[in-house]
Amino acid sequence: MKLKLSVFLLINIFLINKLSGLDSHYSKSVAFIRPAYANVSANRAVWQEFMYPKEENSPARKSFQVIGFYQKTLDTQSDFAEYFLLKNKPTLTVKGDTVSTIDRDIRAEWLSLDTNFNGSFSINPTQEQYALTLDFKKDLGDLFGDISLLKNIWLGVYLPIVRVKNNLNLTQSTTQASSTSPTDIKTSLARDTLTYNKFITGEKTSTDLSEIRLKIGTKFFPNSDLDLSAHSFFSLPLSNKSNGQTLFQPISGFNRHFMIGSSVGLQFPVNSKDANYSLKLFLDAEHMYLVSNNQYRTFDLKNKPLSRFLLLNQDSTYGQKQVFGPTILTRRAKIEPNSVGEISLGARYKNKSIAAELGYNLWGHGTEELELVDTFTTNYGIAGSSLTNSASASDINTLASDDSSFTAITASDLDLKSGSAGSVVTHKIQGSISFVFNKQKNKNFLDKNLFMNFGGFYELPQNNAAPKQWGIWAKLGADF
Repeated sequence: MKLKLSVFLLINIFLINKLSGLDSHYSKSVAFIRPAYANVSANRAVWQEFMYPKEENSPARKSFQVIGFYQKTLDTQSDFAEYFLLKNKPTLTVKGDTVSTIDRDIRAEWLSLDTNFNGSFSINPTQEQYALTLDFKKDLGDLFGDISLLKNIWLGVYLPIVRVKNNLNLTQSTTQASSTSPTDIKTSLARDTLTYNKFITGEKTSTDLSEIRLKIGTKFFPNSDLDLSAHSFFSLPLSNKSNGQTLFQPISGFNRHFMIGSSVGLQFPVNSKDANYSLKLFLDAEHMYLVSNNQYRTFDLKNKPLSRFLLLNQDSTYGQKQVFGPTILTRRAKIEPNSVGEISLGARYKNKSIAAELGYNLWGHGTEELELVDTFTTNYGIAGSSLTNSASASDINTLASDDSSFTAITASDLDLKSGSAGSVVTHKIQGSISFVFNKQKNKNFLDKNLFMNFGGFYELPQNNAAPKQWGIWAKLGADF
């Protein structure tokens, strides 16, 4: 039994590495970062022993744990910046046609900057997350008498409150400014008329009760050495979701997706039963299926990175009008995030009232799949040399020659992947120490089993779709 389960979970680790997160992404308009409380090892540390006591006939109990999480990205995030910008270019040059039509990344005129504008800008996306979670479970074994299949069943509820603080850290350098408005890159990328996908400077925050998670689980005793537990859950989302208005929008939790999930925990001893301490190896895994929802997303045109920032002309048949790209290229889409998975393995040590663990963790998700909700019809094309012309061969760097006849953008021109959160796998090393107070050993001190746990981690993404970050947590739990 031990060998089969271990092999099964190790195969899952291999498949996650192979199927997700291997390729880097660029010119994306949205990202999905792991919520601070989505940490299976932190949630299970010590709690595993409290939820699943070894005695099969232990009386029905109630247990709870409260966990505080803090998670912060590293100060430098150049790889993650390229996720939103261009490959190998966390800093982009912006020049007008009279300065240079070759040595630049963005044509200044597309941003409504003057033709003699010469400057550059960069971003360094950073994030802080704070989370407070309540995990409560109630044994139901007494309700089912001696029915072996049901006597170890329990129900639980999980409530996470999350505060997210995002900052693009947009900086700019201007060597030649314009007298027109806007006069700099920051002003241009945050102007009200941009409508969607704005580069907002400064810190943006979001605080929510992210979800209500209802759980049902059980414990198993395959043999005297093995601890095996499992539960399933349904999550009702309560947090905000992406609205497309700003780049790197702070999102609390799982972007307001309903979730159905399952979790399994396995641990077994590797030292002698006669020793005055225990050393166990553990494997924990969690899988969540996220149900689709509708959101506003901003898209590039196919094979034209950052083309969402182009100026667009209306076909003169319908009137002469010029708009910024996001006004037309932001659309309501059905978001299929599919699955999020996490696997953790390591060792747990316990000696009297002190316990510690050290583990390695994988967390990941695939690239979102998008489908336009509304029919995409438009009479706008990439702006040409005048309000009446289109120049469909243009890109963010260059203004191409005018089309022989006005060429409007169609649904088939949209790059739906540019508006999706890219796949990622993160690798995490984490450890914790716990202090356990057992009522049988401390009769004069307490009448409940209590524990405290303190831990931390360092996390690196396998590609550029997530930031490098570190975090800590502290928790208190009891049964009664």
